[in-house]
Order: sequence, then structure tokens, then C-alpha cells
Amino acid sequence: MTKSQQVIAQMLDANTEIFKRFREIHDKYAKDSSAYQEEFNQIGEEVMTIIRKYERILMSRMGSGQYNKYSNQVSEVYWREIRALFPKIDFIGVEIK
Repeated sequence: MTKSQQVIAQMLDANTEIFKRFREIHDKYAKDSSAYQEEFNQIGEEVMTIIRKYERILMSRMGSGQYNKYSNQVSEVYWREIRALFPKIDFIGVEIK
């Protein structure tokens, strides 16, 4: 298991309830974005705060020492794995009319 996967697993375990709520609204949003946009954005903001917090935790582990040059790649891997879990994550805050 990679460091990114470990941090994501830790994040999901520590925040089970909000990620469960987000999974439900994420799936509804994927089917009908206009009907669930407001709720998706509202819960999504909380989720993004958590995701960014854990990204900082991951980066702080990589940011010092000999692994500093790999931190950008690690961040990309982290976000790729987040997007695999939640394909619509990049639509948080987007207003579709």
C-alpha cells in the first residue's frame, strides 16, 4: 500500500460519517447534477477541507529530506486516487445552470 493509499484510508476511517453522506450525495449528483447541486456543494466543501488537510499531512511527511523532489508526484497520485473514489469531486463549487 502506498503512502497516498495509507493516508486516504486513514482519512476515510477518521471521517466515516461525512464521507458516507458525501458518497450518497455524490452518487445522486452524478445522476442528476441540477437537482442535487446545492447539497453536493455544501457537503463537498466540508469534504474538500478534510481532503486538503490530509493532503497536507501526506506532503509534510514527504516535504523534508531526500523525498522533497517527489512531493509533486505524490500529490498527483493522491488526487488521482481521490478522483477514482469520487469522480465528480472537481465539480464541488461549480454552478450548473
